[in-house]
Amino acid sequence: RGDNIFSLNLTRARGDNIFSLNLTRARGDIIFSLNLTRARGDIIFSLNLTRARGDIIFSLNLTRARGDIIFSLNLTRARGDIIFSLNLTRARGDIIFGLNLTRARGDIIFSLNLTRARGDIIFGLNLTRARGDIIFSLNLTRARGDIIFSLNLTRARGDNILSLNLTRARGDIIFSLNLTRARGDIIFSLNLTRARGDIIFSLNLSR
Repeated sequence: RGDNIFSLNLTRARGDNIFSLNLTRARGDIIFSLNLTRARGDIIFSLNLTRARGDIIFSLNLTRARGDIIFSLNLTRARGDIIFSLNLTRARGDIIFGLNLTRARGDIIFSLNLTRARGDIIFGLNLTRARGDIIFSLNLTRARGDIIFSLNLTRARGDNILSLNLTRARGDIIFSLNLTRARGDIIFSLNLTRARGDIIFSLNLSR
């Protein structure tokens, strides 16, 4: 009835290539799907484009299993809102990366996370804007090398909260620095402690 349905499928079993292409048009909407799978060669690729009632939904997924790379890209527009998600994960190589950007009802939520576990570095960056407020968080942690560093900056409803922490434990030095501003007030705290050498030093400044 004036609609176009197109399907192309190519399968090669022993050579490990499976390819599928599907194009469908129904009632003025366009649905497009492209799938490419190679099983033993460890590449899985999927591309999907859907338009339904003026909205655009786009999904791109690329997965490599044995080579330890997982990549996913999703773009969705529904009722004028934009939802964007990008995730890249490498498991055995110890890198986990995730990027998410979401706009819903005029608000923007952005999150970026990068984690490296076995190399003892953990890094996280998060930026969130919800109803005109900005929330920012940055965390960097190195555990086995005996350095722990954390930086957090938060703005919520016009207030700024900043916290910085640095700790080194096994070398018998414990150092902590905290700076906080909440509702126009500043709270600053600096602590340095050396325990086994029988020196304990503490400095605290508050405003």
